[in-house]
Amino acid sequence: WDVRAGQLPSLVLDAEVGWAEDELVADERGFLYGAGRSVTIWDTRTPGEVTAVGEIDERADEVAVEGGLAVIDAGRQVLLYDVTEPAAPALLSEIEFEDLPVSVTRYGGHLYVAMSLRELRVFDISDPGTPSLVATTTDRMDHPFFVGSHALISNRWETLVLDLADPLQPSSLGAQDRPLRDPRPESATRFWNLTSGVELVEVTPDGEMQTRRRMDLPGPLEALHAT
Repeated sequence: WDVRAGQLPSLVLDAEVGWAEDELVADERGFLYGAGRSVTIWDTRTPGEVTAVGEIDERADEVAVEGGLAVIDAGRQVLLYDVTEPAAPALLSEIEFEDLPVSVTRYGGHLYVAMSLRELRVFDISDPGTPSLVATTTDRMDHPFFVGSHALISNRWETLVLDLADPLQPSSLGAQDRPLRDPRPESATRFWNLTSGVELVEVTPDGEMQTRRRMDLPGPLEALHAT
């Protein structure tokens, strides 16, 4: 759908893709990546046109793309692909694991792989052709949400705040009685969060989460997207 400001939404693509994609993510250039039995790459840079331009023939549970580098969670391995040329993605390296990771998250030049709720492995991917394990910690860090130099890990009741001033040694700043639900970044220190309404939360330098704005909306609310 074309949802540019000042226009009514208009359908620009209704296409059979062969297999329902598990996840769709976009990069900063206007290419769309669909994860599933393989990774399909579409070009959406021309308004009103969406064209399949490439494919990575790898099963993908999740895919994250930034700066021409695609990080693919493929079960017991993480694959790093150069997608500078989306029509010709190139495998740079792969990281093998003995068990299925709980979550795989990229943050800057590091990859955080939670092997369980009590084991976190940190990989340096500044050179994606030769990723290296640089730290293993026992901090709980599954499915982190990053806000500036902090990582937030939430369950149904509370959120644990970690300080990432040193990315190789995350330090706990304690848990707060504020669960996260579909958080979306607003700036380097603020994010939107679903509650019974929508709130704008700021994370202070010492890791305290403070509500800066709140909107009460009729519910139930299922998902939030902020631009």
